[in-house]
Amino acid sequence: MSNRQQFQSLQAQRPLPNGWRAEWSSNHNCFYFVDPSGACTWHDPRDSPPIQAAASAASVASKPMSQLHDKQIDQVRRPNSAATTPAAFQTASHAAPSRNSAAVINSIHRPLNAQTAPARQRTLKKKYCGCFSTRSSCCIFWSVFTFILLAGIAVAGFFLWPRSPTVTISEPYIPSTVAPIQIAGSSLASASASNPATIILNMAVDVTVFSPNYIDIFVSKISFQGQLINPLTNTNIDSAPVNGIATNVNFRSKKTTAFTLMFTVTHPISSGAALQILTGTDEVIHTVVNQCSSSNGKLPMAYNIQLSISAISWTGFKPMSSGKASIPCPASATELINLLT
Repeated sequence: MSNRQQFQSLQAQRPLPNGWRAEWSSNHNCFYFVDPSGACTWHDPRDSPPIQAAASAASVASKPMSQLHDKQIDQVRRPNSAATTPAAFQTASHAAPSRNSAAVINSIHRPLNAQTAPARQRTLKKKYCGCFSTRSSCCIFWSVFTFILLAGIAVAGFFLWPRSPTVTISEPYIPSTVAPIQIAGSSLASASASNPATIILNMAVDVTVFSPNYIDIFVSKISFQGQLINPLTNTNIDSAPVNGIATNVNFRSKKTTAFTLMFTVTHPISSGAALQILTGTDEVIHTVVNQCSSSNGKLPMAYNIQLSISAISWTGFKPMSSGKASIPCPASATELINLLT
């Protein structure tokens, strides 16, 4: 027979005093009693006067769980037992002083639940940046990481970024490996607009390049371009371009590299050269003959030397050096006139 059935059987035999009532506690699986003033107690008023358990329950609730005696805990929790008989929960050990007895019981249970709370909090505790327990630790980590990353990029950029080399060229000279003057196309006598002849002056310069870089720099192409200058007007002669190319040159880091760059001065002739010499209508021929009339004659020119560095070709940046130089006359004025006429 359950506790509830036993109590109902007892109630039929012995009614409660006037003004008292019994209430069922589903949490404790037993009845508690309410007196006419509204105070609650576990003690059955039909039995002998209760031993006051309020102070005992309150003192038990205020003590840490580690200090509670097994007997005290058992006294407060005993109403939970399904095997408790009406006579058992009518004893003084189950008495409660007021309607706050449920709160007293809960205060005894609370330390048990509190023991597992830190573990649950640790399990559910928020993680910052995936692995840090505090926001400040996450911020410090990423600040240090970002600083190291930027410092590494700065150091790498300082040592790896290509710097413009210093380019120096010598005075042009006539190379010994090729004829100083060549005629291409038709002969000078039969040159016409549809079939022009081209005068080619073969020259060379010695190029010296100092690389300030910390790594070797590979230059895919070095372009040497310019024009002859008319010394009378000090203007460039567009019909006498200067062109030269060197390819695949490797500049060693912190070292000087020297090489020879061949270039040509070309000039097309579309009518008889002799007529142009006599009339002075060809600016290039007229300038060459006049400048080479003396033994130390020179042909002034303006030039640009441009480097195409493979490592930074995608940026479109090409280091350039400009200047002026003087080309030695490939022949005397008399020899030139005889050649051209």
